Amino acid sequence: MTIHNAPVFPAGRYGRRRQPDGRRHRAVLVVGAVVAVGAATAIGVRGYQLIGDPDFQPQTIAYEPLSDSAFSVRFQVNLPDGAAAVCSVRARDRAGAVVGRVEAPVPAGAPVQEVVLATSGRGFVGEAVRCRRG
Repeated sequence: MTIHNAPVFPAGRYGRRRQPDGRRHRAVLVVGAVVAVGAATAIGVRGYQLIGDPDFQPQTIAYEPLSDSAFSVRFQVNLPDGAAAVCSVRARDRAGAVVGRVEAPVPAGAPVQEVVLATSGRGFVGEAVRCRRG
């Protein structure tokens, strides 16, 4: 009794059998690694953009709806010595939808700012979301 490891097919009937190619396998691994590193970098950059610089953390002090189309937000940001910032400030309605947004400059030496936003509806909550070096 003879034991065969691979099936035997008639020659030329099913085309040529391919041998595993180590170079192709390595190329797939390299491309996968490059894609993974690129994705990790993109996620890191986007996360930093969303969170902002820890030296420029804003704190909302007060907010007040002025009308159905205007909203006031007063906020403070910790500024390193001599640094200016730009802060993203928004107003949201009762349902949580953003009805107004503005990028507010914060000059060096003036950490407390009041901003009036134009809104597309009646605002309910105002907040300074994030700040970055300006």
